[in-house]
Amino acid sequence: ESDLCWVSNAISADTLYIDKADYYKYTSATDALGFKYIYDYADRQGKPCVVSFSEGYSPYIDEEDSLYAAFIDSLTSIPGHIFVASAGNEGLLRTYFEKPPGTVEAGAFLYSDNKSAVYKLKADGPITISLHAFDESSNVELSTLTLSSADGRLDSISSDTLIIGTEKCVVMAYRYPIAMSASADTCYYVMIRADRNLKFCKMAMVVGGTDSHVEVYGSVSHSFTSWSRRSEWDAAEYGHNILAPGCFPSTICVGATSHRESVINYKGVVRKMGIPESGGLRAGYSSTGPAINGMMKPDVVAPGSVVVSSYSRYYMDETPDQDNDVVCLTDFCGKAHPWLQATGTSMSTPVVAGAIALWLEANPRLMQWEVKDILSRTCRYPDPTMIYPNNVYGYGEIDVYQGLLDVLGLNGIKGVSVNLLEDIRITPVSDGLQLMFDRLLPATLTVKIFRLDGSLVSKTCLPAPKTQVITLNVPLQQGNVYVVQIDSQDCRVDGSRLIRY
Repeated sequence: ESDLCWVSNAISADTLYIDKADYYKYTSATDALGFKYIYDYADRQGKPCVVSFSEGYSPYIDEEDSLYAAFIDSLTSIPGHIFVASAGNEGLLRTYFEKPPGTVEAGAFLYSDNKSAVYKLKADGPITISLHAFDESSNVELSTLTLSSADGRLDSISSDTLIIGTEKCVVMAYRYPIAMSASADTCYYVMIRADRNLKFCKMAMVVGGTDSHVEVYGSVSHSFTSWSRRSEWDAAEYGHNILAPGCFPSTICVGATSHRESVINYKGVVRKMGIPESGGLRAGYSSTGPAINGMMKPDVVAPGSVVVSSYSRYYMDETPDQDNDVVCLTDFCGKAHPWLQATGTSMSTPVVAGAIALWLEANPRLMQWEVKDILSRTCRYPDPTMIYPNNVYGYGEIDVYQGLLDVLGLNGIKGVSVNLLEDIRITPVSDGLQLMFDRLLPATLTVKIFRLDGSLVSKTCLPAPKTQVITLNVPLQQGNVYVVQIDSQDCRVDGSRLIRY
């Protein structure tokens, strides 16, 4: 029974339609104003609101990020204002390495398909940053460029040129204070730009400073790799790649789990997406923490692989030869509207947002921190060998029903199961409830009905039913919500369900 409020902002694919002179207008500030528009609209309607945002960028934890985070703090400081954002899809790339204190240096080779690459470094003391370029075929070092934190030029934008044979790479760097951490660490921004794809040579980034702890961050576009000929520079790791605004304190950050690997499209063809089903464990692509600001992230995970969702009807008009991911079509006003399968934390994020919208229906004044508390009490643990919360699953995979019972204060009532009833439909009728089972049941059933205050309305014991439809004559009040609990030896009809009469 939710209303939907849509706000569109430009993404990379929209640049085709935007005058280059206007690019500067489309920033995180535009996103933030979109969030405010939605919350203001909800306030005018007198309704709670959850914003779902399936975008992000590699954070800088600078003053702009700090302002962005503070703005989201202010928006979500009001009861019923919840903000949910995706963790990112950088889990399959090595986007991080560190040099622990006490070690002389650490390094990794750069990996980018672009002409330029951007890296950020965080250090708690003096450091050096060296770039080493090699000829891949001969293993000959062609050039080296070293930057030092002692160089005053880094207080503004410093520019140097790395000569690699006949090629030139411009290296720009500067340092800035961390604005989103209580630590005294300093951040360094390093951009490398060449005339062609940076893969034309093997280039390593090596950080030094024996007593300093240094962390180096890439992104999905500018990551790290190794080279067997220089195994000493093989420090690159997975993780530490949560996107902003998912990394911000007031955001509920969502990662993805995988529950299926294929779907049958509307042509009857099985579409396998190359993502192992993994039995509900974290999807390999899903970004993991800790975030660059040191926070534990994500906060929660939800199914994100091969998820079927509505799509723009223009998809079929504009991309008629790219319809293999269309699962089915719905005709509306003479137009075919497609349903597509898609994968990523962009799909798991609205799953969580929709669950929270349901919880807000039960308690419209939930605060952001209260939602996180509910997650901490009710999430499933996909990997039981891990300690929760953690930087892979957060509090775990969202359990929508158990969370709803928690919001209503029903998960502690003796006799009420947190397992959602399956294989049964429960329908209010004029004199009680109608139970419709998917099949004949061989087992005896006990049906109990509770009020939301936990008091028992009725208890009925039924021998193995002879029919799939049973009507219970019980005195129920219109407009109230009840808990129907069925106890049975059949696990698929053993649990509870909420019913609005």
